[in-house]
Amino acid sequence: MRNSRRGNQSLAHRFARNLLKRRKELFLTQADLAERLGVATETLSRFERARHLPSLKMLERMAGALRIPIADLIGDAPLLPAIELDQSRLTAALDGLDDRDRELVAATVEHLSQQLRRRRRKH
Repeated sequence: MRNSRRGNQSLAHRFARNLLKRRKELFLTQADLAERLGVATETLSRFERARHLPSLKMLERMAGALRIPIADLIGDAPLLPAIELDQSRLTAALDGLDDRDRELVAATVEHLSQQLRRRRRKH
């Protein structure tokens, strides 16, 4: 049980560090982000101080508001530079492709993301 607690503390600290870093990269105040998330500023402050971990639903909202994958919020590696690919750009890029080509694009993206994760772990 003790290892579980230590693991949660480590996760909370990684999450807090990544949340704070990304919020500052976007030049958002705690009040700005809290408003976007529909939570009190104090709640956001607790997350950034590793006092609490968010629910999965809140984690999804945070990732959306910060325009990063959930993995970048909870991961141990430094955040990747923000890639400004929103859903409409992805949809437009796939528009007109047949199912076979869409599958090829999906497989390529998965392969690239795996390569990037491996590279991040090495550094």
